[in-house]
Amino acid sequence: MRKLFIPGPVQVSRRVLEEMARPMMHHRSAECIAIIKEIKGLLSDFLYTNNDIFLLTCSSTGAMEASMRSCVVGSVLCVANGEFGRRWHSIAVSNGKEAKLLDFGDGKLIDYSLVAEELRKGGFDAVAFVVNETSTGMENDSKALKKAVQSVSKDIIILADGVSAVFGTMLDIDDYDVLLFATQKALALPPGMAIIIANDKAIERSKAVKDRGYYFDFLNLKKRSDENMTITTPALPIIYALRYRLQEIKKHGINSYIENHNAKAELVRKEIRKMGFGLFVPSSYSNTVTVISNNLGIDVEKLIRLLGEKGFAIENGYGPLKNKTFRISHMGDITSEDTKQLLKEMGKIIKTLTSEHKHETG
Repeated sequence: MRKLFIPGPVQVSRRVLEEMARPMMHHRSAECIAIIKEIKGLLSDFLYTNNDIFLLTCSSTGAMEASMRSCVVGSVLCVANGEFGRRWHSIAVSNGKEAKLLDFGDGKLIDYSLVAEELRKGGFDAVAFVVNETSTGMENDSKALKKAVQSVSKDIIILADGVSAVFGTMLDIDDYDVLLFATQKALALPPGMAIIIANDKAIERSKAVKDRGYYFDFLNLKKRSDENMTITTPALPIIYALRYRLQEIKKHGINSYIENHNAKAELVRKEIRKMGFGLFVPSSYSNTVTVISNNLGIDVEKLIRLLGEKGFAIENGYGPLKNKTFRISHMGDITSEDTKQLLKEMGKIIKTLTSEHKHETG
């Protein structure tokens, strides 16, 4: 099997897969209630929060839709500097919400003064943004976003996509009213479950929203969460795996777990520059995924194919950045030694590809 250095799904250890093979149980049983209670307790400890925690059997996009359906009464400002910021806007519009997209462009720093300026025009009761933009490899400034929002109104709800951020970088839960993420990123688990952390302000806002639906309704989710249950039958294998992963993080400490992502990210950035590549973003580098500019003009698809033959999987650029960039993830059950092996093989291939490119163009 290839070692996965893609932004998700990520490499999953055999031990996690074995944990998922546990026998099924009734999802309303005392046993299942105890497991969910333990999961919520560990998440609360790691994220330093007493906020509500919802477990949803869906992708992160489902959690984004739940947030839009439950927390936007009037209009939402969607702040973007990459494809996943734009997804917030698409979700809002497709759910019949009044929404405006404030797009700074791929990999560009957000101008938080312009965010505040836009909010002052009035009518917004929510702001949606991405903590770590997986398409560009940039970590946005959550505290600056919160400061900009609250300079206009403390009543505006902040909806945050933490998909490739939570458990991969240090966060302050108080920067968000709603923070969502999923299992198949920094938690190094298979896909199948999304997690929402929602504060009292978000829950209160939900009470004023009509047509929240059923499956994604924050109030329905809270009712079941208060009972340490899920709204419907959950993906039990992922529940088992999530408990195991959180128990493992507890043994070694959350700081150590996050630092492991940082160490691999720094290693990749250092070696990529040695190969002659630049990073796509000028600063605010992601801890969990590095996006590399194809300034050498190599055949990205060929690089991916040749690395695959060596047992490594990396990812092309996302959306409009395809072939202009390529991506290396630092998430999943991948070690620094695995990363060094990837970079060693990549270095050999890059020499061949750059030689070919020079021959073709010169």
